[in-house]
Amino acid sequence: MNKIRLKFNPYTYVRVNVMKTLLINKQQWQSFFKMGPNEILRSVEDSGYKEEIASMGIGKQSIASIEIALNKNLVRTFKKLQTISDDRLRAVIGIYLYKYDLSNIKTII
Repeated sequence: MNKIRLKFNPYTYVRVNVMKTLLINKQQWQSFFKMGPNEILRSVEDSGYKEEIASMGIGKQSIASIEIALNKNLVRTFKKLQTISDDRLRAVIGIYLYKYDLSNIKTII
């Protein structure tokens, strides 16, 4: 098996660090347990997931729609990571996504 040797890419490093600051932190997750679906939806929308929430439509305000919006954001984030990465890092991200897919398939089975 060939090893992938990654070199330091300052641009990708900085972009990823900025993207990490936009994630929902542990304190926000804890506060979600005390909220209803509409409050969670509003809070998630205010924390950077507005595009995904808007694509869902106004009438869909359930926990399932929040989960769908979070998954759409995850997809958008990985696409952005692949766009800003070089070929080697893109290969590593692809392997990680393949591992994630296999885990989801195991869960379904």
